[in-house]
Amino acid sequence: MNRDTKDFTFNIYPNPVKLKLQIEYRIDKKTNVDITLYSINGKRLQGIYKRNLFPGSYSDIMDCSMLPSGSYMLRLITGDKDVNEVIIKE
Repeated sequence: MNRDTKDFTFNIYPNPVKLKLQIEYRIDKKTNVDITLYSINGKRLQGIYKRNLFPGSYSDIMDCSMLPSGSYMLRLITGDKDVNEVIIKE
């Protein structure tokens, strides 16, 4: 899925995921980035936090191989943007 918000563009794939989730994003201003995966009932499972990223394109991989099949919530926070996406684990 490719999503654009003001000052922040991201692409998350594959969804559904089997092993590794690719998270690509572009920021237009210097900011912190917080990417966190939660269980559907809100328990924090894993995260990636980066400080003071400069404008540009970035890519991260989240290992989902140990997760049981089901639905999860991926939360991406950058500056004043807060986006949630449902991730399906096969």
